[in-house]
Parts: sequence; C-alpha cells; structure tokens
Amino acid sequence: MSKKDLREQRTAEIAESYNREALLLEKVVQHMKREIELLQAGDYASLCDSLAGRGEHIDDIVKLEARRRELEAELSDLRPATGRATEVQEALADPRVVEARRKAAAMHRQALELDVELREMARARRAEMEARLAELAHGRTASHAYNGHGRAKPAPRFLDKER
Repeated sequence: MSKKDLREQRTAEIAESYNREALLLEKVVQHMKREIELLQAGDYASLCDSLAGRGEHIDDIVKLEARRRELEAELSDLRPATGRATEVQEALADPRVVEARRKAAAMHRQALELDVELREMARARRAEMEARLAELAHGRTASHAYNGHGRAKPAPRFLDKER
C-alpha cells in the first residue's frame, strides 16, 4: 500500500471517528435531557440508571479519542523528509474531517451546556434535601425533648387479673 493510499485511508478513518463521536455525543445529550426531567420529577432510581447509560457512551468516546490519536501518530510517521506540511495537518484539513470535527464540536458544546444546567439543578435539589433533613432532625430532637429523651417507652398494658 502506498503512502498516499495509507494517508487517504487514515484520513477517512479519522473522519469516521469524528462522526461516531458526534453521534455518541448526541446520545449523551439525550441522556442529559432525560436526566434533567428525572431530577425535576424526583425519580432518583431512574436517574442513576440514566447516568450509568451516559457513562457507557462516554467510555466509548474515550476509546474513539484514543484510536484517533493512534491514527494521527501513524500519519505523522508518514511525514515526508521535505519541509512541507505534515501528513497529520493535511489529513485534518481534509473537508470530510473538518465537517465531522465541526459536528462533534457542536454536540460537545451542547453537552457541556446541559452538564452545567444539570449540575446546578442537582446542587439546588441537594440544598433542598439537606434543608428537609435538617428540619426532620430538628423535629426529632424537639419530639425527644418533650417525650422523654428519645427512649422508647413500653406500651401500657392493662391486664385483666380476673382471668
């Protein structure tokens, strides 16, 4: 296989990698939108499941990025001895790669925006839950103060001695 054919093949693989990353990021965005709805509804069990599913997609994205680095390293080994642009720069300038990178970057920005929104909602929900917990703890303390320091009192038993 000639260097030109190898460069073309690696360029196509890099473009495909960015396209797959964009699709996976789109799935991550869908998960995050669902997670926002679940957080608003207070469905924490489903929220945990959704977070696990999102984590699987993120793991796949990490694998794609690692493979893309390998492809770029292979392209840099094809670099000609002359002083012109490297094979990696030429491959990244290919219109297919540029378009695929643009799509992936757009989905990445959207995922980051939703992540910020989700984190803010989670912080607000956490503060709300901590306030409720504090109210419960305060109520329990007050109840114990008035009802005998929290010791469980035995239930009164009325025994009929005539029986």
